[in-house]
Amino acid sequence: DDPQASYLLQAWGRVAKALGEHFIPYLNIVMPPLLKSASIKADVQVSDDDDEDEEEEEGIATVVVQTDQGVKKVALKTSALEEKATACNMLVCYFA
Repeated sequence: DDPQASYLLQAWGRVAKALGEHFIPYLNIVMPPLLKSASIKADVQVSDDDDEDEEEEEGIATVVVQTDQGVKKVALKTSALEEKATACNMLVCYFA
């Protein structure tokens, strides 16, 4: 959940684009954290909707849905998905 991780991934992407093939020696440094970020699992929580007015946390998106088993609240950690998306975009950038 470190917001700096996303900024570092993006910075390395800009360096890779600027250096072109001269960036290759740095891949062994940048790839492990990049692959770790790209492999983040979505943090999804499903719970019964108690109709309580809970305050939404920053970086968490919630939605209430009707299912066969009643009304459920689905919470998704968007910050993790944003980091994953950034990492996947940087993979494309590194190898373009």
